[in-house]
Amino acid sequence: MWWAVVGVMLSAAPAFAGEEPVEKMPGYVDFSGIKGFEDAEEMVEVYLKRPLLEMVAEMSRDQDPALYNLLKNVYLIQVRTFSLEGELQKELMELDRRLKALTERLRKEGWEPVVRAREKDEYAEIYIKSHKGKFAGLVVVNNEGKRVAL
Repeated sequence: MWWAVVGVMLSAAPAFAGEEPVEKMPGYVDFSGIKGFEDAEEMVEVYLKRPLLEMVAEMSRDQDPALYNLLKNVYLIQVRTFSLEGELQKELMELDRRLKALTERLRKEGWEPVVRAREKDEYAEIYIKSHKGKFAGLVVVNNEGKRVAL
């Protein structure tokens, strides 16, 4: 089973820069409830933080102004993927329970579902969050059988 969860957090206002830890920003999502699957057969974690994103934004300013305009307001990108193979029914059920708890928490915290797709043992959900009328974050949860991405 492959699972994917992607979190992209954008600042709702440039005033957040340097004033508030990223964990306190309105578009931040805590994925710590998904921990415990680090020993999966295949696992990838990506954390792109503000300094690297600012550098890429500046490098793209002249070549790709659209990318620059997007990245200058991104403060964090998190990606986690897990591949659970073999006789892991118990682990799959536990991960599914945790993902359902995550999506339930997102809705309670004001995240809006914009895409929900289900087919047999697979599903994908996309949530967005706004703050003070501006886009603040994006979360993608993807389950493809034995693979999950966040």
